[in-house]
Amino acid sequence: MLDFALYHLFLALGVLLALFLIAQVLRERRPPAASLAWLLFIVTLPYIAIPLYLTIGIRKIKFNNKSALYSRPTHSDQTSTIPDLDLLLDSYGIPEASENNQVIFHTDGEEARTALWDTLDSALKQLDIAIFILADDLLGKQVCEKLKLKAQSGVQVRLLLDGVGSFLLPRHRVRELQEHGVQVLWFIPVLHRPFKGRTNLRNHRKLVLADGQRLWTGGRNLAQEYFDSIGAQGQPWLDLSFDLQGPGVIQYQELFEEDWRFAGGQTPTPGTLPPPISAGKSRTRLLPSGPDMPNDPLQALLLAACFEAQEKIVAVTPYFIPDDPIMEGLCLAARRGISVTLILPEKSNHLLPDIARNRYLRELTTSGATIVLLPQIMCHAKALVVDQRLGLCGSANLDLRSLYLNFEAMTLFYQQDDILWLTHWMKNLASRGIEHKPNTPGTIGLLLEGVVVMLSFQL
Repeated sequence: MLDFALYHLFLALGVLLALFLIAQVLRERRPPAASLAWLLFIVTLPYIAIPLYLTIGIRKIKFNNKSALYSRPTHSDQTSTIPDLDLLLDSYGIPEASENNQVIFHTDGEEARTALWDTLDSALKQLDIAIFILADDLLGKQVCEKLKLKAQSGVQVRLLLDGVGSFLLPRHRVRELQEHGVQVLWFIPVLHRPFKGRTNLRNHRKLVLADGQRLWTGGRNLAQEYFDSIGAQGQPWLDLSFDLQGPGVIQYQELFEEDWRFAGGQTPTPGTLPPPISAGKSRTRLLPSGPDMPNDPLQALLLAACFEAQEKIVAVTPYFIPDDPIMEGLCLAARRGISVTLILPEKSNHLLPDIARNRYLRELTTSGATIVLLPQIMCHAKALVVDQRLGLCGSANLDLRSLYLNFEAMTLFYQQDDILWLTHWMKNLASRGIEHKPNTPGTIGLLLEGVVVMLSFQL
């Protein structure tokens, strides 16, 4: 009798928990395919789905110790080239644009590495790095050696590693850094309390900050393939990064402090570092996004840009799995005569996103957009240009993970020289590719695409 009662008690608790999680899935904003996949999973296999959802299914988290970085409405001036987009970001509390910055884009891996070494070497008081992948290869070892030397010279060095992205970094390498005085924290380690629901939330940002005065950022991880050729590949990955100096660096320093505190670290006393000085004529704006924000400002900006565009939209991304609103926005832009161009690698380093993107590419070309595929090279760059009025570059891919799950950092560029640089860079990139004319696959191919798209929220 006792066993029978316990069985029904656990059954009732299981049903209540399943109903609670179903309500949670419906309440959280996510693509319909992802919501449907979770609902079917919870209903059909609750004993597997419920623990899995509690481990990787939660999309938004509460972070009560946030500073004023993006917790208050801002009010941008109306001299912006796209005031409506600035007003949109203002409403989300995104830090307003800053003037008098110097931006230097890196045309290739060699320039990026030289700029990285210059940034690391320039630090005299404080060196802060947040990175998704720190590899145990030649470049990764060189970075570690520079960090150890800086720490030994009296510079405060803080290294924030993503728990999944840098999971393969040997722990003895981390211990060596710590023994030399480098402070190392893991952003949501893999081996943590799994039912906190954070396992699937990754810090995809790439930030290197020297003394709060100089920033190295973009899409590159700290691994050899982002800078140099490796083995049979014959050439490095194609990526995009840049230096930033000037008042805009303050926003990125505050963003690092938020992430460091989230990972359990103590932040320095405010005012430790002098404010950055004016360094150029570029106007930039940091656009952070992530699970710690109540809304999804990156997704909102991309969607609004589709309707704000008057002449052209050019996007470069390694993976293309947009949500339905952005997909509809791009198609409608193409149908109303806007030149929409999407530049992708012919084959990326992940098979499943390549399968999932096919149905979106067919719909885009049907709407009149141009798809350019880059053969025999992995393009890992993430950039967008809208008309000649706005440029965008940073860490976020045009996929559901970057839009809804990852902590990302994108930079908006308003100055004409910066936008022209991105425009010419994209034009040269497109000249190396071939225009894609997708074909409709057979029944098996369509079924495979559908299954992968349903799972794409977790890719």
